[in-house]
Amino acid sequence: MVLNKEDFDKPKSEVMELKSCNEFAITRTARHFRPTHFLLKIQSYSLLCETGVEKYERLSLYPKGNKKMNGTDHISLYLSIVDTEKYSLGWEVYATFKLFVFDQIWDKFLTIQGMIRRFHDIKMEWGFDKFLPLDYFNFLPNGYLVNDCCVFGAEVFVHECSAKRDYLKLLVYPKGIHEGANKAISVFLYSVDCVTPDLKIFAEFKLRIRDQINNKHAEEKTKYWFSAAFSDWGFSQLLLRKDLEDACKGFLVEDTLIVEAEIMVMSTAK
Repeated sequence: MVLNKEDFDKPKSEVMELKSCNEFAITRTARHFRPTHFLLKIQSYSLLCETGVEKYERLSLYPKGNKKMNGTDHISLYLSIVDTEKYSLGWEVYATFKLFVFDQIWDKFLTIQGMIRRFHDIKMEWGFDKFLPLDYFNFLPNGYLVNDCCVFGAEVFVHECSAKRDYLKLLVYPKGIHEGANKAISVFLYSVDCVTPDLKIFAEFKLRIRDQINNKHAEEKTKYWFSAAFSDWGFSQLLLRKDLEDACKGFLVEDTLIVEAEIMVMSTAK
């Protein structure tokens, strides 16, 4: 998509249809209320450019343009899916999203939206190679870059997740994390299905490391509401390393450790 200067002349219309890219309609709107899901404020844009950074944060911003995608002389802006190593094999997410830049003079967010996109393990990023021309973005009266500060944002609306429905996934840290670092095995449940802020999963569950000799398992029970913001819960010291290394306690037998999650109750809410 190529945006010419005449596409951006003020006064900005409330709704404008822009040029299509590969026959996909792209629309631009201006609104006062802020993005619902993600906001990125950059306090020193010039410093970011001087460092030579090509990509910044999960809301992928190329301050000098994504040159590999012919984004020279533009700001390139994309939405990325992160932590994909925790998703089920063969995951796919169909989503519509809006990307924003804040006009600090007119107190409005310029909003650009495209068509439904399919995110998957090969294509984890979608957006706009030529989100805004750099000279237009840098021109002070346009309000996007004021006192070296700028604000970008995103909203995501998931239409379909066509992957095996592993709502919760077991995470095991053999060397421990948090309070259990280097002294215990840490075990957590992780929500792989909470990809939007409005989806929550409640679970009551037990995490267990089996005693293969005496049946005196290391086990803890808990309950938790999983969400996009709080996606994992468990125990950083489920089993101390000294107990693991004690052969009489039966946790490690023939170099085999058995870790289990028992889910007694699970429900979803939106």
